[in-house]
Amino acid sequence: MYNCKVIVNGDTLYDDNHTTLKTIAFNLGLPYSRVADIHTRPTIKKTKFIYEPKIIITKIEDNKNLTNNIDAEKGEKGEC
Repeated sequence: MYNCKVIVNGDTLYDDNHTTLKTIAFNLGLPYSRVADIHTRPTIKKTKFIYEPKIIITKIEDNKNLTNNIDAEKGEKGEC
């Protein structure tokens, strides 16, 4: 799962969870390669544009996978 936020001048215009980077690309109207670049290498450069959007893509843990990881860790440590 991925969370995608689009922020302009401190206002959040878009904030939604997606299963793949391809769905983010489709919803934002961007090529997949650009979305993958934003996800792996977020830019922190200053520009002179007032209304330039800041796009933040973060990977989030799926609750199902998180539960399985916790159960696996308990089993390894011998906790009940």
